[in-house]
Amino acid sequence: MLTASPHIKSDKPYQQSPQYKKPHPYNPEASISLKNSINLKVDYLSIHFKVWCEELRRHTNIIKNLLLQ
Repeated sequence: MLTASPHIKSDKPYQQSPQYKKPHPYNPEASISLKNSINLKVDYLSIHFKVWCEELRRHTNIIKNLLLQ
């Protein structure tokens, strides 16, 4: 008949490491800073996209005029 090994202690439940139990610290200043940074980047990209579209439109018209001559 098989018996449990004397080295295994089954009366002790598994406990998770304490480092995983710490709650994530919430830092509102960092959150606001990150949000502002993202908004600035979106504004920057939006402006450059508009400029790029205007340049593309201008070059398209130049090419169209050259082809029609």
